Amino acid sequence: MNKKESSSEELFNKYIKISNWIIALGIMSVIFALVIFLVKVGPINFNSNINLSAFSSFGSFLSGTSGVLFSLGTIFIVLASYNRQLVYQKKQDIANHKSEIESRFFNLLNIQRSNSQSMFNSEYEGRNIFFHLHQELLKSLAIISSSNSFLEKEGYSEKEKISLAVLCFYYGAVGSNSTSILEKQQIKSYQKVETEILPKFRNWKNNNPLFFNGNQTRLGHYYRHLYQTVKFIDNLDSNIFSYREKYKYIKIIRAQLTTQEQVLIAYNSLSKLGNTWEPRIPNEHNKDLITKYNLIKNIPKGFSGSFEVRDFYPDINYEEESKTDKRKELEESYK
Repeated sequence: MNKKESSSEELFNKYIKISNWIIALGIMSVIFALVIFLVKVGPINFNSNINLSAFSSFGSFLSGTSGVLFSLGTIFIVLASYNRQLVYQKKQDIANHKSEIESRFFNLLNIQRSNSQSMFNSEYEGRNIFFHLHQELLKSLAIISSSNSFLEKEGYSEKEKISLAVLCFYYGAVGSNSTSILEKQQIKSYQKVETEILPKFRNWKNNNPLFFNGNQTRLGHYYRHLYQTVKFIDNLDSNIFSYREKYKYIKIIRAQLTTQEQVLIAYNSLSKLGNTWEPRIPNEHNKDLITKYNLIKNIPKGFSGSFEVRDFYPDINYEEESKTDKRKELEESYK
């Protein structure tokens, strides 16, 4: 029971309690009036004529005292019943709304599953392609890592190195079309990158033709739909859906993701392509979707290649690890 339901139930009980007290007071007033009447009228004599004047006065007295109390008690009973009906109707509306949300959520989940199963290249199709994409991304990260001294000299941060690797993986790093797209991505010192780093991608591709042809057509819709599905759940009214309820929905999404997919999502979020996943605005923890919902909690140590994803997501409650104090603090703040 949430706070609003609890408040409504307390109000109902309060009305009933007041009504009971008023009715009890009314009954006591009737008894008191009857005692007074019998004392004042005198001994009961069934053979004497009825004193209509006395009974009329007694009736007026009851109407003016006990009658008012009974009427007031009835009003509180009506208020309590009306309040209970409103609460019941609201519960029904919420239940219907939740049913609609759940139906839409599972439709979105089916689309996401269909997006995954429809991917292919010349050797892989369906979910199997994520094994290849994971290997390709790790190789892109390794090539960037091998140019670490050059990139640091050019002033690249760790996240900028990752972003460069993801861009080469996503758009491709070989061929005029791919390099033309990369040039438009406002890459720092692009001309030097083209001379110093891109030849390494071409050399690797000579012996691995499936690599670095670009994955935008495969992953673009996949990333966008996954983000919108998670965002749809996160945007649900917090007065109706608690954080725990939202988390259960996201947990269902995460259960559909392979570990390789989680690595792809993590690196995408660390690049300029997917920074809306985890904007990390100060004091705006609710907007950090990956941390908030433990979306990549199944990535084991060492599985993310040249960079350790966990270093960038320290507040996730990773599989088989205890919650940190910071994690507990964050969960208390989530809506």
